Amino acid sequence: VSRPPPPSQPTATSTSASNKKKGPPLRRGKWTPEEEAYANRLIQEFKAGLLPLTDGTTLRTFLSKLLNCDPMRISKKFVGNNCIGKQVFRRRTADINRLTSDQIQQSRAELSELERRFLERVAQTNRVKS
Repeated sequence: VSRPPPPSQPTATSTSASNKKKGPPLRRGKWTPEEEAYANRLIQEFKAGLLPLTDGTTLRTFLSKLLNCDPMRISKKFVGNNCIGKQVFRRRTADINRLTSDQIQQSRAELSELERRFLERVAQTNRVKS
């Protein structure tokens, strides 16, 4: 007696692929001035140990996540004297505690503005492409 084939089940690969976040595609290619300004400020804050990050976070990984690009794009951008290598985050609590609330607010506002300009430029570029 032949039986009908069982109803098709999603394979492990198709299930995990559909569970991944469908965010915007990773950024590639030329860096915009807004992206460079934002990245440089993030590097400055990272090296100063003033960000709310876990100790041990690498600069390359941190930047690739915030700039939505492959970590290799970060490595290619920052070579030679600008090389970020394997720089690792270390929170500098004493330095953070010396900052006034106004200084902290100003720093956050400046970072937010750089991020806004970067994201605005990305959105403009994406509109042009589509």
